[in-house]
Amino acid sequence: MGWEEYPWFCIATLLCWAIAAATAFGQKHRNTTFFLGGLGIGIQAFFLIGFWIHAQRPPLASLGETRLWYVFFLLLLGWFVFYAFRYRWIPALSWVLALVFSLPNLLKPELHTQGLMPVLQSFWFIPHVILYIFAYSLLAISFLLSIYGLSAKKGRGRLLLEHIDRLSRLGTLCLLTGICLGCVWAKQAWGSFWTWDPKETWALATLLCYGISLGLRRCPEHPVLQQKASLWFQILGFITLQICWYGINYLPATQNSLHVYG
Repeated sequence: MGWEEYPWFCIATLLCWAIAAATAFGQKHRNTTFFLGGLGIGIQAFFLIGFWIHAQRPPLASLGETRLWYVFFLLLLGWFVFYAFRYRWIPALSWVLALVFSLPNLLKPELHTQGLMPVLQSFWFIPHVILYIFAYSLLAISFLLSIYGLSAKKGRGRLLLEHIDRLSRLGTLCLLTGICLGCVWAKQAWGSFWTWDPKETWALATLLCYGISLGLRRCPEHPVLQQKASLWFQILGFITLQICWYGINYLPATQNSLHVYG
């Protein structure tokens, strides 16, 4: 099972989630939304497992392959947030983000055939990359909640901020752990924990944005202003995250970077 079969699995996943997102707004269709969302996640998971077995390596060697995991985690977390927090608009926004990150894989299949370089054949490869992608997915959901939080009513906003805090704390922890694992891996592969590679620099900038956001939530003075500032730093952090993940590929200064995907 490889990229030739991917369009069928992708379309099936997105179709399940399109219907799930539409039914989420109805009071009587919550079970339908939950079932179809879970079915879509199952289809994506089945493809990932089949891809892994077929390729005889983890599907994490290219930007296109990391998008597969991102869509999987994004939908999984959107499904959980819908069930746990009752945000009926989350399935729709999760579906939109999943669609955006699935389209490049559908439209540019020539970018996906890439084996693992020798340096990637390491024990640290799988936990480092999967932690990163899981963190990216958590922070994508907190990004969606932050946009909503900027216009939420005061009573609803307090509960919303707690949910954003939980997601962003876990996402930031996963991001920090992923960076630390990457440092250990870099020391083994290249002899240095940190080289100020563009990817490393943008990862640090992303971590600082989320750290500031979480720090602002602990400031007692001017609660309304610090809450809004915290949400804006969540959004800024998500933007820097996108640059860190794939945006650096288009910057001239990063052409010799060890982290540029093929």
